[in-house]
Amino acid sequence: MSEYTVFWDDKRIIPKFKQLVCEKLNEEAWEILTENICIPDPDTEGECGCCNMRVIINRLEEMTDKETIKSILFRVQHGMTREQIGDYKKEFNECGNNIDALLKHQQEQNKEEILRHYTNGTEYWGDIITDEVLKFMLNTEGVLSAVRKGSELHISRYPYNMTSYFNEADERKKRFYFCHCLFTRTSILSETGAVSKTMCYCSLGLVKAAWENTFDMELNGEVVKSVLGGDDICSFIIYLPDEIIKKYT
Repeated sequence: MSEYTVFWDDKRIIPKFKQLVCEKLNEEAWEILTENICIPDPDTEGECGCCNMRVIINRLEEMTDKETIKSILFRVQHGMTREQIGDYKKEFNECGNNIDALLKHQQEQNKEEILRHYTNGTEYWGDIITDEVLKFMLNTEGVLSAVRKGSELHISRYPYNMTSYFNEADERKKRFYFCHCLFTRTSILSETGAVSKTMCYCSLGLVKAAWENTFDMELNGEVVKSVLGGDDICSFIIYLPDEIIKKYT
């Protein structure tokens, strides 16, 4: 959660998505997904309530099975390379290559950072840490760091616009302020309905990428809660293979 150089460029998301669809399915599949609609553009998709992305994900769900969709969306990763995403290897090594020690270290570091911003009245990712924000960050499981439960890592997101989220009473608008994805966010307020929460496998793919880079292996996961599906927060599970649990816990 500490500050670092951000490499992502919104313009790279759809080209990477297209590349993966064509690799996993074929080029004709991409043509079918985008037939008679506009290719989603990060600068304009929100203006139509994410109408194009809604159609694409609905068609993708009709075209193929869940595991294939996951294998595509997991790898979008905001268009970033493995090197740009980074890993926890240095911290992991300093914590004796023990997962629980690493998670405790991350929890303590991130708590310290949040408390510093709260005390100084400084912004954290564009938001002031108010009393309500602080309470949410400290008391919501999986926000400051992943929580291990057996072979599962439980991770929760914090609101994209924390100030507006905690000042809003309307539940639908609160979900809008929580959502981080510019290709889905405004669909929550659309009368046509939100983009399918299947899209959240894209977010999970980015969340688990640093863990995959740390262990040098692909990991599976699941979307537990999604504001696109009507939940009040977004949360994920990352599944750790038995070999990882035995070796590093």
